[in-house]
Amino acid sequence: SNPGVAAQVITDWLPKKNMVTYVGACVNDGGANFCECENCSKLDVPLPGESHHEHLTDRYAYLANAVAKEVVKHNPDAWVTMYSYLQTYYAPRKIKLEPNIVVQIVPYTTPMDLDENLELFKGWSEAGAKKIAFRPNYHCKYLTGMIPLGIEKQMYDVFQQAFKYGTVSVDYDSLTNAWPVCGMSDYVLA
Repeated sequence: SNPGVAAQVITDWLPKKNMVTYVGACVNDGGANFCECENCSKLDVPLPGESHHEHLTDRYAYLANAVAKEVVKHNPDAWVTMYSYLQTYYAPRKIKLEPNIVVQIVPYTTPMDLDENLELFKGWSEAGAKKIAFRPNYHCKYLTGMIPLGIEKQMYDVFQQAFKYGTVSVDYDSLTNAWPVCGMSDYVLA
């Protein structure tokens, strides 16, 4: 919520504004040390029964929007990236995204369930996401180490679903270079 955070992101980016058109406004990976100040907490939209810090997307959408509004003043082609991951996995409940925000969806914590992923993609689309970067960690999560994954069809179906909702890039993390185990899924995705 502190405007100085968005200002620092912009200050760090300005010297590179003509070379770097994607500006990160992402939450750090994992973590349990989220700000608990009154202003940040006011941005959260918890549902009844949710634990503290379970859904923090609105506060990070607020930050991404602040950065997005400023970057276009300096470079009209600039985009801001934010994560859909862990505490920011589901779309914001209140805040709508600026049109120059790319949401990087990291469905590591979800199974390859088409209905669940459809809800995820639709939620972000309804929040205003025009572009999605899709970065599942499926290779890492489902890696058996001994036998082929056998999930190529599910990976393909989820990829197609992501594409329909504005995916402009993909990054399948944690490739193991073990052809007998994940080679077929690598091939299908390619």
